[in-house]
Amino acid sequence: MSDIQFGLDTFGDVPEDGTGALVTQAAAVRQLVEEAVLADATGVDVFALGEHHRPEYAVSSPETVLAGIATRTSRIRLSSAVTALSSDDPVRVFQRFSTLDALSSGRAEVILGRGSFTESFPLFGYDLSDYEVLFEEKLDLFVKLLDERPVTWSGSVRAPLNDAEVFPRTESGRLTAWVGVGGSPQSVVRTAGHGLPLMLAIIGGPAERFTGLVDLYRRATERLGTTAHPVGMHSPGFVADTDEEAREVYWPRYREQIDRIGALRGWPPATRRRFETECREGSLYVGSPETVARRVAEAVRALDVGRFDLLYTAGSLPAGARLRAVELYGTKVVHGAGPPRGLTSATRPGARVRGLEAVVAAPPCAEARGASHVTSPTAQGEPCSPTGPPNPPPLRGTSRVPCRGGVADARRPSRWPRYWGRACRPSRRRPRRPSGPRPPQRRTGSRPLPTRPGRSRIPRCSACRTASPRRASPSPEGRPTPARWSTVRSSAST
Repeated sequence: MSDIQFGLDTFGDVPEDGTGALVTQAAAVRQLVEEAVLADATGVDVFALGEHHRPEYAVSSPETVLAGIATRTSRIRLSSAVTALSSDDPVRVFQRFSTLDALSSGRAEVILGRGSFTESFPLFGYDLSDYEVLFEEKLDLFVKLLDERPVTWSGSVRAPLNDAEVFPRTESGRLTAWVGVGGSPQSVVRTAGHGLPLMLAIIGGPAERFTGLVDLYRRATERLGTTAHPVGMHSPGFVADTDEEAREVYWPRYREQIDRIGALRGWPPATRRRFETECREGSLYVGSPETVARRVAEAVRALDVGRFDLLYTAGSLPAGARLRAVELYGTKVVHGAGPPRGLTSATRPGARVRGLEAVVAAPPCAEARGASHVTSPTAQGEPCSPTGPPNPPPLRGTSRVPCRGGVADARRPSRWPRYWGRACRPSRRRPRRPSGPRPPQRRTGSRPLPTRPGRSRIPRCSACRTASPRRASPSPEGRPTPARWSTVRSSAST
């Protein structure tokens, strides 16, 4: 498998200057060029620009800005993110990006998509009722153009082509093209049918929920007889020197952006609690270089992707903060002092050892999240250690799931989803009792009360539980039941 690539994406958001005022859109374009030059110098693999036609974004023609960047960079790959193919002409898109490929000496890429906004449809004279057919037919034509041979094509959305040749051609013989998908299985299968790489836009919730789409892409390519390329993922985030600084700088602009878009799409207002949850467990990679590197490694490992792109701009983030984020991402996140503890290049053959390493598999409880396993002490007052005793096998009736510190024994019913994947930390808090009437307790003399299936406690790391006096013990039925729930109650009266 090829090396993992780490990129930076931006939609060309108009930033603030040093006084807190918004810069002009022309200045915003020049700012993007400086950020791309810095990304090239710090070793980032890809720099991608999105196409929008809205006042808060300065980039409506990504390939034009990328052409200017190409003349000032030497190694970084240059891509769109995405090009709205539905409202453009496939022939012109190919010609513009093949020209960019010539200027950059073969470093051009294009990510094709329908876009998350629809302003381009009325702007260029397209009907939104043709949303699906426009993209399907134009993508079909663009795939034929990638072969760089005379093309014969006919459809309902543009004039037919009869043995037409399109210039300029690339030196490599084929332009690199991806398809951006937001979560539709139909789009994944269509991408697999054309034999193109898949780029997943994951902007909320845990990255693990997209595992099914990655598997679907690989199964579809196998069934359709096309090539299964490494999958890429794109998610928002921001890097600063500390977690607190990153969140305080990012949150107000993120809230403004979400509320502005949500007003058009019926979303609820953004809340700080939801924001913190996304930073901690979802698809917002906001924090210090160590935090972002750890969370990106987890996402890459979970989805087994070959490329991760960080959308590092959101609203009016200050221009200086954006430059600092690019610098930290390249020097400390991607090319840091070494991979996080427990992450080795041996888990993915061919992957180069860098500060951020994509790991597909690692020993349980050795996957340290950052510098330490967990900070919570065990019952004996000693911290957990990634190099401590190995995990014992799970108890009967249990299954292991990842937790923040390593591995947890999942013995929790689905009615307590908020405890899923919680970090292993000894806790004195009893689990919540399910809503509804409590089942009657039948006294049975001196016999113990029957165990209550379905009740559980917060999952804990197996290594931690072995040191805890409150560890679970198997019940006669084979279900793990905490000892405190199987206490013998005598009904004898005195």
